[in-house]
Amino acid sequence: MRNFYKIILFFLFLIQINTVFPASGKIEGTWQYGLTVDGSPVGGLLVDIKKDKNEYLTSTEMTVTSGSDVTIIKYFHRETLEFKPVKSTSIITTVRGDNVVKRDILTAEFKGRRVVVTQGAIRNEYSFEEDFYISGNILTMKFIRQGMKTGLKGKIKYYSPENDPAVLIDLEEEIVGVETADVMGEKLELIHSVQKTGNDSIIDNYTDKNGVLFKSVFEMNGSSYVLVRIR
Repeated sequence: MRNFYKIILFFLFLIQINTVFPASGKIEGTWQYGLTVDGSPVGGLLVDIKKDKNEYLTSTEMTVTSGSDVTIIKYFHRETLEFKPVKSTSIITTVRGDNVVKRDILTAEFKGRRVVVTQGAIRNEYSFEEDFYISGNILTMKFIRQGMKTGLKGKIKYYSPENDPAVLIDLEEEIVGVETADVMGEKLELIHSVQKTGNDSIIDNYTDKNGVLFKSVFEMNGSSYVLVRIR
């Protein structure tokens, strides 16, 4: 169960930094993804984005099955139009049969470089010396504004209180080029970018010119995990 929960936290991290963000054209929308591990389906992801006055509101829900355990990850975050963090909430629920065996609810509220993290009755405040973000949207927007050209690079400090509320993570991304990717049996010409985090995790993403994620591939514990857009 412990190793499975670590994988769940990584899934949460993955969907945080890879939130779909169509920076040109239609801002609001809903996207659905399937998740496979070594080619076998194990769950799915639903992403919904809305623009509310001066904020982007993003909600994601991922369901992952492992043996008799089903884990539902719900993540909600608010960002300003400049992608500064406002508030995030994660709810991770693991169900076995008809019984809820684990539920974690964590909320982070941001004021500049300060953050208050609440989990149950525990409340802690953290301060950082650098600006940070709770999604990879700032990099996506930067790349789109520069034409999604091969060789573009970006780096930010990323914050994930579910992983470690006291630490900022280096997140780097580089556009490798246009490649043909298999998406649900269809061959699509997509922009391949590579993300690297502070712990040297490498994630291969395939998006269209508007920054919409169609496919994400990463390796962990000797297995291959793939998110693929269904609709």
